[in-house]
Amino acid sequence: NAEGSKDIINIALFGVDQRNNEQCRSDSIMILSVDKLHGKIKVASVMRDSYVEIEGRGKDKIAHAYFYGGPVLAVKTLNQNFNLDIKEYVTVNFEELATIIDAVGGVEIDVSEAERVNANKSIKEQAESQKINPDYIEKAGLQTLSGIQAVGYSRIRYVGNGDYQRTARQRLVLEKLFEKGLNMKFTEYGKFAKKFLPIVKTSLDY
Repeated sequence: NAEGSKDIINIALFGVDQRNNEQCRSDSIMILSVDKLHGKIKVASVMRDSYVEIEGRGKDKIAHAYFYGGPVLAVKTLNQNFNLDIKEYVTVNFEELATIIDAVGGVEIDVSEAERVNANKSIKEQAESQKINPDYIEKAGLQTLSGIQAVGYSRIRYVGNGDYQRTARQRLVLEKLFEKGLNMKFTEYGKFAKKFLPIVKTSLDY
């Protein structure tokens, strides 16, 4: 909330499927709340099809704000429609997210058979786009997913309760990524940040 505690910092997270610096929509929108007072991190998803007021564009789906004006307009749209005071953002391309997940050694996820089949379709598309060999999920069950596998899992659209369950998978992948980060030695953070920051677009400094 705009009137909220100064001990809570909200950061907008945008997941995009951008190729060759083309204009793109934000396929995934989250708000990361860092509560310094209680030492907690919370992640909330914003449904990308939410119909909102976008400055200069009238009513439209919130995912389109990023297409019209990049992260600046996307953050402004979140603030104006949800009474927030977000000043910082991080934009991650799905290809870059896979690199970040690989950098922490993958994430542990329990994958159902229906999810495995659907994720593998996304993995195939990603591999063709990047001109690499697909790294398919070979079996259902609890397992460590590689970067491309975890991104494929987070992009599943047609299993379960539509976009609601899709955003839940995205939050789960992020939660597992945070867990890996928290288990790093303090001395490893600097090295990880140096890997991480050059491959994302962000208002945050080192």
